[in-house]
Amino acid sequence: MDDSTYSYVIDENDRIVKESANWDAFGHQNGIEDSLSKREVGQSIWSFIHGEETRMLYQTIFERVRAGKILRPIPFRCDGPDIRRFLHLKLIPLTDGWIEVTSRILKTEPRPAVNALDADAPRSQEILRICSMCKRVPIENDIWVELETAIAERHLFDDAKPPRLSHGLCPQCFQETMDALEAEVAAENA
Repeated sequence: MDDSTYSYVIDENDRIVKESANWDAFGHQNGIEDSLSKREVGQSIWSFIHGEETRMLYQTIFERVRAGKILRPIPFRCDGPDIRRFLHLKLIPLTDGWIEVTSRILKTEPRPAVNALDADAPRSQEILRICSMCKRVPIENDIWVELETAIAERHLFDDAKPPRLSHGLCPQCFQETMDALEAEVAAENA
């Protein structure tokens, strides 16, 4: 496995049972000094997937994969405080309901550090939704923009402590992903 690919395995009860050897290095790139493996192995995947829409999406995906369906890679982002990462998520069915989840970095873009994405930054009581797939945030009337745009236009992080992030899905990512899943079902039934 190369340095741009990270993976973990979940069991039939959705517990993380194994992570790739480079998982901790990925955490360090995101400013997490503790060992991710020590914190995550043995935990439910649902401890790390937040937001009703995101949970529903992953539950649907896991059901399909456990039924033996191989899905096309799913595009998503996993940004760090000073970098944007564009990835593909691939899920592979294993035996006994286990699933291997592999993320491959397609490209990265540096950016000025965003305190809101620093895992160790102290947080206020305010909660800000962020799309699990594209990392955009809503600013008004369900308009979703890049985090930097929201910071500049709405002064979202003028306080010393940034808000806590709650993950969900923007309407566009939710619809695109559900459409892709439905297209695969239609292709199987054709």
